[in-house]
Amino acid sequence: MLMLFSSLASIEFVSYAALANTDQDGDGLTYGLEYLINTQPNDWDSDNDQLPDGWEWQYGLDPLSPSNDDGAIGDPDGDGFSNLQEYNYRQPSNWDLSSTTSVLDNGVWWNGTIPVNNWDEENAMQYNQPACGDSGSDGTGNTILCDEDPLGNICTDGIDNDKDGMVDSNDNDFDGDADCSSNDDDGDGIADEDRSGWDTDGDGMPDGWEASNGLNATSPSNADGANGDPDNDGLINIFEYINPSWDSTCGGQPCLQPGPDNPYTETISPCAPHQLIGPGGCATLTAETDGITSTNPNNDDTDNDGLNDSYEALTLLTDPTNADTDYDGINDGVEVNGQYGNPPQASDPRDNNTDDDAFDDGDEDKNGNGLVDANETDPTRREDSGDFDNDGLENWLENLSCTLWNVADTDSGGVNDGDESNVTHGTDPCDSLVNFTTTETQYSSTFSQLTVADSSGFSPGGGVAFYNNSGTYTQFSYAGVVNLVLSGVNVPPPTSGVAIETRNNSWCHDVIAPSYPVYCDDDYYDADGDGLADWEEILGVYGAFSNPTLADSDGDGVDDFEEVLAGTDPLEPCDNLLDSDGDGLNNYFEVSTGCDNAYIGITNGSQDIWSTNETMFDTDQGGINDKQEYFDSTNPENNPTDDILPADFDGDGI
Repeated sequence: MLMLFSSLASIEFVSYAALANTDQDGDGLTYGLEYLINTQPNDWDSDNDQLPDGWEWQYGLDPLSPSNDDGAIGDPDGDGFSNLQEYNYRQPSNWDLSSTTSVLDNGVWWNGTIPVNNWDEENAMQYNQPACGDSGSDGTGNTILCDEDPLGNICTDGIDNDKDGMVDSNDNDFDGDADCSSNDDDGDGIADEDRSGWDTDGDGMPDGWEASNGLNATSPSNADGANGDPDNDGLINIFEYINPSWDSTCGGQPCLQPGPDNPYTETISPCAPHQLIGPGGCATLTAETDGITSTNPNNDDTDNDGLNDSYEALTLLTDPTNADTDYDGINDGVEVNGQYGNPPQASDPRDNNTDDDAFDDGDEDKNGNGLVDANETDPTRREDSGDFDNDGLENWLENLSCTLWNVADTDSGGVNDGDESNVTHGTDPCDSLVNFTTTETQYSSTFSQLTVADSSGFSPGGGVAFYNNSGTYTQFSYAGVVNLVLSGVNVPPPTSGVAIETRNNSWCHDVIAPSYPVYCDDDYYDADGDGLADWEEILGVYGAFSNPTLADSDGDGVDDFEEVLAGTDPLEPCDNLLDSDGDGLNNYFEVSTGCDNAYIGITNGSQDIWSTNETMFDTDQGGINDKQEYFDSTNPENNPTDDILPADFDGDGI
């Protein structure tokens, strides 16, 4: 009987031992290990984060925590690939059946990418996992090493290293040690361990970047490797990942050392040649203007500007991720292939102002089509043809001067640039304000008084002026003006006889509120204060010429502005409308002789021989007004007896 109970106990012990070594939910953990770490033996995902418990335990994640680095969206190795993405990477679509929710039908998918760095693969599936750097047997050393392959060939060690129930050398399900001749213990083409964690296949490109750009993150060779070029753009994958505008040095020599944890790799950003931003103004470096330093290895034109990535990055040095490197509003491809002017030529996609005129390329080629269309100028030549603003000046001439090619009146003074540029105007098309200039004749430091040759340009109430000493301007203030003396001057003149300027429409200061408009700007400078700009008088703009230095050019008592307004001739004193006595004869005609009688309406060629009183309606007091006597051919001056009275039809003598 005792032997029977002993046998039953042995059978029961063996049964429990067998149960402890089973993996009922297919999560990669035995029942016994699940018991020890408190995971659910009948649920492959104890924390419901869609990551198998055994996969999490293998890579040092907590199978009981669905949050932070341990959860589905965690990224402990910083490769841009979440834990769930790393596990599911390249997993066959039928790997696990949705109908069996509590069991992984084909076990854990071990052929994704590695989610962590600094982990100890040899001891990963133990309950008491030694930490990196702990004392212990590891290869031939006495320290536990992490992220290293064990010495020797683990395929022949006679044990089940991946804990799948099969000795490694006889593991035919292709998730164990199928390749016993290399460090690829599971035969999936990937070295078992990844030293940094971010790059499973060790090709220098992060797993997340490779996966998002259509490369195989588990393959370091052919089109998926560092030297692959799947889009055939001439830029190998490693250069697509690291924009060549990155600058690195290794022992003083330029090199590329990719990797987020590598101290020798530096990003130069920004690198904008059109703004001279970056080392050496970025004259010889690939432009980097948008903070993006990677191109798409499966798209030969990442920014869709019509230019091949390698052509941009290595030859043109334009930004292959920004369609408009110089931000001038014109696509890089359009600029490179531009047909501007005659002979046709391209603009510079790295320079927002190719011809260095006053306008960006996009302001000249407004529709950005690479051609000079109507109402556009050539962004590659300063000598542009046409007159866009219709001011009488060719665009090229304006581009070489201070005037604007697209604004008819650059200084907004009221007269277009072409008219102001005419020598007869004598005004500045770029500056509508008048600078008054005089010279210093005496200075009293005791009384802070400055005597000038001409004080008409200074404000009687005080203001600011400038000493001009051979082009060097020194500002000073003054309190007021009396005759030729400026008082309260706060800065003495630098030299005797120095030039002095005011810049506040000086000529307007001494104008006595006239009845006509006053224009205090250069475009309408009015030296005689008659209300007509000098150039209007010189050019006879209103149909009659006049003297710009005399308010009443013909001395007839009527200023030029009033004569122009009335339609009389400002240079002919006999022609005006000033008639003080209202007799129909203007004052000048009455007090003088020699005027052609045509000015009063007598067109027989006769001239005025009489002098009449401009203040008396009937100078000779004969009963007939002066003008009527001219028409009656009688003497209006001093003979009242020849006045021809109207007929006395009623015979009363009147």
